[in-house]
Amino acid sequence: MEFQGKTADQIISCNRFSHSSWHFLQSKSWLDLAKRTMSVGPLHYSAFELRYGIEYLLFELLTLTKAEITEDDYQKCLGSPDEMNKMLKNFERPYKMLSRFTEIANSLILNKPKILYWDLSEIFKFWGIASEFLHFRGTHNRTYESEEWIISSIARIEGVIDDLWKKVTETEGIGLLNPDTMKPSVRDIWHDYLADKINDDSVRTRLDLIKPLL
Repeated sequence: MEFQGKTADQIISCNRFSHSSWHFLQSKSWLDLAKRTMSVGPLHYSAFELRYGIEYLLFELLTLTKAEITEDDYQKCLGSPDEMNKMLKNFERPYKMLSRFTEIANSLILNKPKILYWDLSEIFKFWGIASEFLHFRGTHNRTYESEEWIISSIARIEGVIDDLWKKVTETEGIGLLNPDTMKPSVRDIWHDYLADKINDDSVRTRLDLIKPLL
C-alpha cells in the first residue's frame, strides 16, 4: 500500500476498503504530504484519519470479543471510544484475557499464523495523541507560524502512525479464539483462566497436553 509522494487530490480519491488499515494508510499519506510541504492542513487530516482508524480498530476488536453486537451496542459505540473500551472489558470475554489466551494457544501451533495482539492501553494512548490535533492548539504565532512547532507536531503523529503501520503490515491481521466453538477441554481451560484460577504458564502446560484439539 503506497503512501509516499501523493498529491492531496490523489489522497482524497484513494479507493476505500472497509478496514481500519485504510484510515492508517490515509494518515500516512497525509503525513507524508505534511512533511513535504511543511503545511498544517495535511497534519490535521493525518491526525483525523489516525483517530478514526483507531476507533474503527476498536470496533473490529469488539466484533471479535462479543458473541453478538446488538443495534443498541452499535449505537453506543458511535463516537464513543470509552463505551467501546467498556465493552471490550466485559466480564464474559474481556479482550485482554481472550487475546492472551489466543496468543498462548497460537504459540503451540506449528507454522502458526503471525497474528496481531493489540494492547488496549497503548491504543488509547495513541488515540489521545491523535486527538490533541483535533482541538485548539494555541495562537498561530505560537503554532502554525512556527516551523519548530510544525516539525515537532509531525514527529509526534509520525511516532504513533509508524508504530501502528509496522504492526499492521508485518502481521497477518487480528484474530481471537471463539469460546463458543472451542473444544470442551479447551473451553474448560479458558473458563479457569477467565476465573483467575490458573496463570499463563498453567494455560500453556494444559493446552500443550491437548495440542491436537487446538
